[in-house]
Amino acid sequence: MKKFICFVLPLLIACGSAHAARAIPIEDKTDVEVTGADGKPLAVAETRNTILTAARQRGWEVKREEPGSIRLSYEYRRGRAGATIDVPYKAGFYSILYVESHGLRARDTGSPRTIHKTYGRWMRNLTDSISTASRGGNAPPPAQAADSDDADDKDDAPPGGK
Repeated sequence: MKKFICFVLPLLIACGSAHAARAIPIEDKTDVEVTGADGKPLAVAETRNTILTAARQRGWEVKREEPGSIRLSYEYRRGRAGATIDVPYKAGFYSILYVESHGLRARDTGSPRTIHKTYGRWMRNLTDSISTASRGGNAPPPAQAADSDDADDKDDAPPGGK
């Protein structure tokens, strides 16, 4: 029995560590500045259009839109994982607020809130695309190619479920 415990216990600890390494804190981005090619903040309409352009190019779907706020949803791997975010905006600024997810092992209550690292990549891709689009730079690749850097996540992709 002692040999069994000595073998199994380190294995369980290693598995827990591997899961923890894939989890990152859920961090809302607030008041991210968005400027044009001239370095000046964008007007409200330009900010909205820039967010929508970048989101669509990255494969995000508009679920709801109100003046000053857009709700976006992203589905990955034929719906096995996905997330919903709110993007409130004003002239020259936007925020990204986590709403919910599935298949990303989110722990969104308590402290700290955590989620699979893939969500962090999606947020980074979206903010980079918004920044690029605001300056009139080259558009990011279409939605299929936008996640090509996620293709290497096959080994660490989260299983279905929240």
